[in-house]
Amino acid sequence: MTDLRGANLRLSDLGGANLSWADLGGADLGGANLTLTNLSGADLRWAQDITLEELDQQAYPLTGATMPNGQKYEEWLKSKGGGEDGENSGPS
Repeated sequence: MTDLRGANLRLSDLGGANLSWADLGGADLGGANLTLTNLSGADLRWAQDITLEELDQQAYPLTGATMPNGQKYEEWLKSKGGGEDGENSGPS
């Protein structure tokens, strides 16, 4: 597991990176490019300067990830009325 807790990743180009199961708790993700970044199982609790919607639109997959608000991705997706299979459709 990659430990990036509290890392300053502001404006970083993480597009296409495999960060599955990474600990990004409290990391600053403001303006970071997360296009097609694998965040499955990642811990994003308290990640800063990124919205849940931005994560959903950019990162793929997010299966099993803990979102900045502490919810699992699948729970968050259901609460916003998202996809039936618990997966995002990738970047739009």
